[in-house]
Amino acid sequence: MKGRTLQEVWEQCQNTCPSCAHLYKHIENQYHRVLENLFEPFALYQIVYDDEGIPIDAKFLHVNPVYEEYFRFPREYLIGKTFKEIWSASGDWLKNILDAAVSKETCCCEGFSEECSSHMRGIAFPVLPDKVAVLFWDLSDLKKSEKALAFSKDRLHQYREELRQLVIQLSLSEALTRRKIASEIHDKMGYSFVNLIQHFEKMKPLLSSKEAEDELNAATVLVENVLHEMRNLTFQISSPVLYEVGLGAALKALGESIFENHNIHFSYDGKLSDQGIDDNVCVLLYQMVKELFVNVIKHAKAQNVSVLLRRGREMVRVIVEDDGIGFSHPFSKHRNDPHHFGLFSIRERLKYIGGSIEIYSEPDKGSTIYMTAPISLPENTQSIWDV
Repeated sequence: MKGRTLQEVWEQCQNTCPSCAHLYKHIENQYHRVLENLFEPFALYQIVYDDEGIPIDAKFLHVNPVYEEYFRFPREYLIGKTFKEIWSASGDWLKNILDAAVSKETCCCEGFSEECSSHMRGIAFPVLPDKVAVLFWDLSDLKKSEKALAFSKDRLHQYREELRQLVIQLSLSEALTRRKIASEIHDKMGYSFVNLIQHFEKMKPLLSSKEAEDELNAATVLVENVLHEMRNLTFQISSPVLYEVGLGAALKALGESIFENHNIHFSYDGKLSDQGIDDNVCVLLYQMVKELFVNVIKHAKAQNVSVLLRRGREMVRVIVEDDGIGFSHPFSKHRNDPHHFGLFSIRERLKYIGGSIEIYSEPDKGSTIYMTAPISLPENTQSIWDV
């Protein structure tokens, strides 16, 4: 049998052995029955070789009805013709068939078919030494779904960026509104209370009785207390230190004020005066640190809190550290946890302006939060003064 193909040996067996011929016919019938009932296009090819034994083409031996429907060629027209005769411009698909014949392995080809206006995938596999079968899959619906998914992802990314921008604008707008309200309270009500106290002082020499003077003194103390509370309120609404001195001084004043009533020791490390950081960035970082302070009071059970402020050439870094209970899981897994939503919100705001946040925490070992931001807002971010 040396030098003879498997097909030739099989044909000889049919001619010399009736049982083999009957078996072959049975297998062939079963084979055609399977192919005829496939839901996908199928074709069987005979490999065509040149004089040097190199495969150069493939001749149609069989196609199923689905192939006829997809590619709009009747079976009678295809059988006996070569691939190049039918698909002269489909080099990649022919190469897929020939590669399977040469490598004796399954080969795959995928692309858009102009003939059937569909995105197809062809799986070519050798079935005999000189025959290759190809099963086709229509991937058009899958590709449409992938395209729709990619479009949805792009839209989602766009909406997320717009949401980040909106959050930044709301934060800056809120800061500006707070500053205006605090300024109105300070300039109008504050001066009115001061003038009232001065009038009380002028009235004292005019009083004729000790009882009236005592009442006036009591009224003066009440007004002074109201003035003190009003100044505290204006500081809570908008820190004048942030705009008049700088971020460092504002963070120091905020920490001392907010932790004093909770028996938490606070320390600050960094410059107090203006460091050339854009007002918008100062406002955003101040708001974020304030949110972290509130988280410490609510959840950390800390005894000590520290803030470190450093300005680089183009970036500014704020580090907030506490010795509280920390948290037991990575920050990124707590996006939907109400206790960690504030951290996620801070990360989104920092990311939009070109900054970042890093969180290091272990159970019972406190937490350290690094916030980094550019010293000025990107050009695509509206300034607080333009709101």
